[in-house]
Amino acid sequence: MRSRIRTLVLLAGLLTNQRAAAATQTITAPSTLSTTAGLGFSVAAVLWSQTGESLRVSVSGQPEGLSYRFLRLRPEYGVATVSGVIPPSKRPREYTLIWTVSGADGRAAAEARTALTVVPPTNAGGNMAAKVRSLVCRRYRYGIDANEVRNLGPGSWPHILAILRDTTCADSWTGAVAAAGMLGLPGASDALHAFLWDRFAGDIRALDHEIYEALFYAPVALGMLAPSRPDLLDSLIADTDPAHWRTLPWRYGIHSGRDLGVFMSGRAILGLSLVGDARAVAALERLSTNPFDPAQLTYIREAIERQRKVLDRGWQAVREEERLENQQQ
Repeated sequence: MRSRIRTLVLLAGLLTNQRAAAATQTITAPSTLSTTAGLGFSVAAVLWSQTGESLRVSVSGQPEGLSYRFLRLRPEYGVATVSGVIPPSKRPREYTLIWTVSGADGRAAAEARTALTVVPPTNAGGNMAAKVRSLVCRRYRYGIDANEVRNLGPGSWPHILAILRDTTCADSWTGAVAAAGMLGLPGASDALHAFLWDRFAGDIRALDHEIYEALFYAPVALGMLAPSRPDLLDSLIADTDPAHWRTLPWRYGIHSGRDLGVFMSGRAILGLSLVGDARAVAALERLSTNPFDPAQLTYIREAIERQRKVLDRGWQAVREEERLENQQQ
């Protein structure tokens, strides 16, 4: 019960405007957002209602080719999401997304606006193979910078994949896995799945440290990819069950199947926390009241807190905040 109350409190915390919170229906969304053309993208709005009325949420003004989903999770709140791959562009473009809540009579009950700036990748072109290797193969203490990765644009993906397939670059595979997720391109999910499930067998503890770090990071990277690959979210939700990981062809040292399953399910839970989609919100809420294993509770609490921030600001901003915080410690 306490976990459930905590979940609702965290979601309610998105409504920071006290005047808006006093209204019968309110909807909140990021006021400003910037993203890179040609790459995966997601933005969410949260509806909060003090009534059980049948409310509808619509959005207008978004770039073409993106998908829209609204799910009423409870009578008191729901989440609307616009996601997909932003169309390529050679010049900056400005959009105003208007989120509108309408009652059964069709009248607008509440509204929120998101000023979206779409910029072309600033570091695209040139010797992309060299640029990718310079970025991905660099040593990072606090993780690769998502902005730098996305500034390379979609043309960087084949070269990131080449690093992930190159056995002489094993010490850079964690960076390659992270970069693949940060681009948010649908095709990267198949490569990451194959890396996670088909590449290794037996005890991996004797392998290079970066190899199992890359394997452990793969579920998180899949969370970044989910906005551009809707079916991926269902797989990620299934991955929160430790039993799902029993069929892994590899193991890590003397850890039992249960221990590894809980750990990998925790990584999937972290991946879910980066997804601003109602289905991901609902999955974490279910886990908070009914985890598969009590050992997951720490992962779940951290994920719910992070997802609250992601809904408010987007995964890219939240991840960069965490990266900078780690640098200052």
